[in-house]
Amino acid sequence: RDLHSFPTRRSSDLVLIEQLELKILNSPESKIELEIMEYYNTYLNRDPDKAGLTHWKNTILNDGKSTDWVQNQIKNSPEALKK
Repeated sequence: RDLHSFPTRRSSDLVLIEQLELKILNSPESKIELEIMEYYNTYLNRDPDKAGLTHWKNTILNDGKSTDWVQNQIKNSPEALKK
């Protein structure tokens, strides 16, 4: 269920929910996930599985690799090179 499906009684509740949604969507983690998803779709013609998405996101967030580096790894992966 999305956040808008929960009943609310005040319009201020809706504003708060929208603000939370924007914070989540604009978080660094969400932006990184969207970029990784784009790389998978561009180079592998598929969505990433959960393990792959987590791996690449952690590579950026914890190992200090750039999104460009991850893009290059996906682009030159054995799976991508078979296509």
